[in-house]
Amino acid sequence: MRMLIIALVFIRVSAYIFNVKFGNPFKIEKREIREKLSCESLSLKENNILKELKGFYGLIGSDVSDVDNDSMYDLFTGDGMVQGVFIDNGELTFVKHFVRTEKLVYEEDHGKIPKNSPFFFIYNLMSQMKLLPNMMGLANTALININRKIYALFERDVPYRIDIDFDNKEIKTLAKQNIPNLEHFSAHSKYNGKFIETIDCDVINNKVYYYQLNEDFTTNKKIEIKTKYVPFIHDFYGTNDTLVLIDSPFVYDVKNLFTKKIPIYFDNTQNTFIHIINKTDSSIKTYSSNESFYFFHYASYNEKKDVIEIYASLYNKLDFMKLDVNGTFHKITINKKTDEVSFEKNNEMEKYNLDFPIKNDKKIIFTNANALNKSINGFIICENLKLKKKILFENRVVCGEPSIANIKNTPYLVSLMREKDKNYFTLINMNNYNRIDVPIKTKIENGFHSIFIKY
Repeated sequence: MRMLIIALVFIRVSAYIFNVKFGNPFKIEKREIREKLSCESLSLKENNILKELKGFYGLIGSDVSDVDNDSMYDLFTGDGMVQGVFIDNGELTFVKHFVRTEKLVYEEDHGKIPKNSPFFFIYNLMSQMKLLPNMMGLANTALININRKIYALFERDVPYRIDIDFDNKEIKTLAKQNIPNLEHFSAHSKYNGKFIETIDCDVINNKVYYYQLNEDFTTNKKIEIKTKYVPFIHDFYGTNDTLVLIDSPFVYDVKNLFTKKIPIYFDNTQNTFIHIINKTDSSIKTYSSNESFYFFHYASYNEKKDVIEIYASLYNKLDFMKLDVNGTFHKITINKKTDEVSFEKNNEMEKYNLDFPIKNDKKIIFTNANALNKSINGFIICENLKLKKKILFENRVVCGEPSIANIKNTPYLVSLMREKDKNYFTLINMNNYNRIDVPIKTKIENGFHSIFIKY
């Protein structure tokens, strides 16, 4: 009888929480934008260049209109939104779409669930029991193209498929992509034309699970990797035969386990480890770096007979409760014979705060963050560790990762930018660095990763 009473009370409490109003209902579609862009201010030559391009540039990011926005955690936990430009025979259309995650759809009816509420831990617990939607179901970090199907990703949820409708110049959310036996799908999952690769981090048991999936998201291969620290891994690198994971010294902040938004901290007194996993036989070789570092993204990877070379922007200190981050570009060399891990840098590049690397032939293009206003103020282009070109702006903000679009065999760096109260879709010729700015009336918000889809 006692268990029956407890069960009834639990059901009543669950029903109350599920139906409670956290705030005013809203319609997110009222904040969505579709704007036809005017190219009248462009020269004839610039217009002719745009007429040679047919595709879509999209930047996905986090809607921070309702958060404090004073830490990396706040930046990472807004609802996913895609801002982008359709380019079709010289006609350009800007769109802004919010990914209809289960969380966002629920909040449209029940109001925004407060992230700083003392009950947020309970809300998360309820979501684990399927009584509330996934509180971390945000779809805000990256976009992946899997055989012309586009998915919005966030590493604490599964993908959401979105429709980039080139004919009608609009974006729609289609459905959540549930995956058998997998709850978390890395925001930096890969697709090699045959298989999908992803990782799922078990932060309780310090394990990482590597998955090789078929295009229908069924599992083809699974490998378990034990980590030394809490596996807070944003990106991974994979070749045909090898998987690379960086095991950085994240440990639990036991004293603040229930008070901090992310109860872990970066312990820079401990060493970072590098795990090299053989995908064929699941064997693991681990190297100790004798240094403490973390990085978000791989810029380049090169494996030779005796050495492995990794290029990345390294962070020697990191606090997710702050916005104070500084990534410096390094080459990491692993000697396979001696197991030694060494570091090399270019002092000329130490002055720049670099991340979001993309490749263009042999060159790596980074965004550079301005420490004064905590925004991206341009691009740094290098080849290996050698600085090749600086494209820095005095008053202009680059709103996120650029992409490469090729126009008549010429690579263009495409991105969204703003300058004071002006906003632009910008193309930069990577051969002569001439710039085309297409004005946008809508204010552009900051984002994370981008995609360019050629039609």
